[in-house]
Amino acid sequence: MPPTTPETQSHGPLLDLEEAANFFRVSRTTFYELRNSPKFPAPVRIMGKTLFLAEDLMKYALSRKVEKRC
Repeated sequence: MPPTTPETQSHGPLLDLEEAANFFRVSRTTFYELRNSPKFPAPVRIMGKTLFLAEDLMKYALSRKVEKRC
């Protein structure tokens, strides 16, 4: 996991592409497809790395769960 800086501490853990795919329990290929959906959270670029806020991924996952119930 990338080092935490004061700037990122307030937003929680950051996940790289592989960790984000594991979060959703999908392959990296499937994660790239999921990432193209319009409501998917935007990544954060830090020192050339594409990272995702764990909190944003959790909110997205919960919103999809609610949508599927309706």
